[in-house]
Amino acid sequence: MPIVDGVKQQPDKKSVDNACYLLDKPMLDSVWEASLLEAANQATGKSKNNVWTSYIKNIQMVNWATYTYKESDNYTGGMLSLDDISSTAMSKDQEIIEQFEKNKDDTLRLLGYLPFEKEKLSDQPFLYSQLIGFLDSSEEGNDDMMRTSSIISIVRSFLQLSNIDDMIASLSSDPRNAEKNISTIRALQQMKNQITQGATKLAEQSCISLKNSKNSIRGENTWTGKIKKIKDLNLRSAEVNGFDIATCRGMQQVQEISDASIMKQLALDESEWSDMVATMRVDN
Repeated sequence: MPIVDGVKQQPDKKSVDNACYLLDKPMLDSVWEASLLEAANQATGKSKNNVWTSYIKNIQMVNWATYTYKESDNYTGGMLSLDDISSTAMSKDQEIIEQFEKNKDDTLRLLGYLPFEKEKLSDQPFLYSQLIGFLDSSEEGNDDMMRTSSIISIVRSFLQLSNIDDMIASLSSDPRNAEKNISTIRALQQMKNQITQGATKLAEQSCISLKNSKNSIRGENTWTGKIKKIKDLNLRSAEVNGFDIATCRGMQQVQEISDASIMKQLALDESEWSDMVATMRVDN
């Protein structure tokens, strides 16, 4: 705890930030807010925990274990650069970064803009991966701005739900204070239910959910609809696949003609049948 005029003070964000600097640990707003909730829930007079002990415990979890003070929000403004992100635990897998860039390019092509540019870069891979699954494969299919806006709001709701789940998991992982954390966990679960209900209602009103999807009316989820989507994208691989399918059908016809010819050659005439019957009578 910081000491002012010889008196111990409760830790605040500035003192925790100074301690993180000395320990080379990141100061992240999201973790700080979660730690405030956790510490407030444990303020019973018996527990020795405070926001500092909660924060230093949380910041050493696997999600942030490789972060240094240079990844703090006051350094990055809450947004890590792509160069920085490549050196963290989240981006060690190069495939994640490549998929992230692909999803951004596809979003830009389909919508004409990037809706999550002001979000933290560490959250953007999740956001764009969720968004691209909702968008229509044709540019014209995303002309309904009300529906597109609803999709973006729903995807943001998914991120909020993911963060709440992380907070609940963090609070539930401390068995010594499980009873003290129950009220906070219940509050977070109630918040989660409200967000889920709001997203579900928005999906129904905008015909986004599978049950109310406009794709079911247009037949876009059928095999024919999927093939049409591929052809509309004008992908070379689609043309190659179409050629291969036609080639296979031609080969099937050749095989059927060949089989019919073989069976015709094997067919026995009347004289051959008579010889066979006579031979069988002699043998018997």
